[in-house]
Amino acid sequence: MYDTVNMLLFSERANDIVKYLDHVRDIRQDGICVVTTGYLRSPSGHEGCDLKVSVDHNGFIRIGKTSLCKWLHGDNLVHYLTRTDTKYCIEAIGDILHMPIMDSNITRLDFGYNMILEGKPKFYIPHLGELARYNRLQIKEESIYYSNSLRKYVVYDKIKEQKSRNKSIPADLKNENIIRLELQINDGVARYFRESFVKTRMLYDVDFYSKCLEYWSNHYYKIQKINNVMLNFGEVTTKTHLYQFGILCAIEKYGELRLLQQIRGAQQSKKLTRKQAHVLREAIASASRSSQFTMECPFIMELDTQINNAINLIKEDNL
Repeated sequence: MYDTVNMLLFSERANDIVKYLDHVRDIRQDGICVVTTGYLRSPSGHEGCDLKVSVDHNGFIRIGKTSLCKWLHGDNLVHYLTRTDTKYCIEAIGDILHMPIMDSNITRLDFGYNMILEGKPKFYIPHLGELARYNRLQIKEESIYYSNSLRKYVVYDKIKEQKSRNKSIPADLKNENIIRLELQINDGVARYFRESFVKTRMLYDVDFYSKCLEYWSNHYYKIQKINNVMLNFGEVTTKTHLYQFGILCAIEKYGELRLLQQIRGAQQSKKLTRKQAHVLREAIASASRSSQFTMECPFIMELDTQINNAINLIKEDNL
């Protein structure tokens, strides 16, 4: 599951590792070298999969800025990084650099998984709504970014992403519909896991790997799912039904997400109080869950099943 992993280590022998790197370059300020950068060649031999390594004049070593899965396997489309793979990677990097990197601190941690769907991801993505404490940004039809100052949860069409980067796609996957869900912890890794620190050696610990899987799946489960609307005025028999019917008509015309964005904008511009905005959001949410006028989306039902299957498969492989 692990993808990009950034590691930070201090060593009085930091400069010794430079001789093990390719494409070494010094970054200078006022004629003085402050940072030396280079790359650790990928065992896969694939272009663009080398790990970036930098050493500063204070003795800090930074490793990462490239997918650990790509470094080992050459891609993160066909493969995912198991717990055993992770241990191998960390030991291999440490052996090459002659450094105990299992004691390094994790400063960024991404973990994700690919799933094959019946339909194109663009049919599923519009049914993924808001996620509490995250801003939702949809990029065209094929991707959503849920982000805050510390983390991102990204849902996107993996095949389209591969094509946009001019990456090769195996023949047996070219006609598949593949969606990727990825949690990116860009800052505050230890705080997020409620640990004093997160060391590299913890990545292949059973309990920690299990916690990553739980956090990854819980983000999906917490996303508000948007049902299909079925407008039939013949079903309106009470005042509550009429109230919900009117809200759903607005949802059909403008879209649920657009209405929520309008409410958020009105609150930010002080046209609505926090309480008023909350009442309106709850009214939309209640109407969207109405069994009288909405039906669970088949795309979301399939995605729920795929998530559950992925969890079981990952547990079988790693826990």
